[in-house]
Amino acid sequence: MRAPFSPRVGERVISYIDHLGGLDGMVARTFDGGFAVEFKISAPKRELITNVLTWYGSGDHNVEDQVHVRSAPRHPSQNLILPTGTVGDCRVIDVSLSGASVAIR
Repeated sequence: MRAPFSPRVGERVISYIDHLGGLDGMVARTFDGGFAVEFKISAPKRELITNVLTWYGSGDHNVEDQVHVRSAPRHPSQNLILPTGTVGDCRVIDVSLSGASVAIR
């Protein structure tokens, strides 16, 4: 992962990736400009990843083909809490079973 910070080796990381949702792992090593993560992925999640990668590989990325239906929230103005404890305003664009799209300022 490319990042402007370096977490500690062994620190838990949850990455939210479009169409895949949350991927849970541990920092395996750090390098200049980022860090490597060893993900712990269950069999059902591996199947989802396989399906999403197959979908991307098909070259046909229509919204109708997304793995999970996305919905606009009733209350889009929310707070985003970073691992450091910093709280900021954000706007939730849409949510699904696999994740959420948010806009921050």
